[in-house]
Amino acid sequence: MIKNLIKVDYILSSWFSNTHNKLIPGTAFLFLNKVVFLWVSIFFFSTSFSQKEINIEIYVSVRLIGAAIILYGFQNRTKRYIEKLKMNEVYSKLS
Repeated sequence: MIKNLIKVDYILSSWFSNTHNKLIPGTAFLFLNKVVFLWVSIFFFSTSFSQKEINIEIYVSVRLIGAAIILYGFQNRTKRYIEKLKMNEVYSKLS
């Protein structure tokens, strides 16, 4: 399933990229944005169903720190994973 999501992100990145060297970082950024959206939605639903009152400053800071960790902490690993999948061969088979 992750491979199919990355395939869609690679195609989008190839459409909007001007140069060939921005394909893998663009693909990683698009994929990690989806992961951040998933993190925010899970965090929102888990805190909305809990009975405890959470201070808004703590709530926002936890969301932002989690998003920053996902976007910048996992970027190199995601780039290596995309390179290992050899998405350029998959993309050339599509066209």
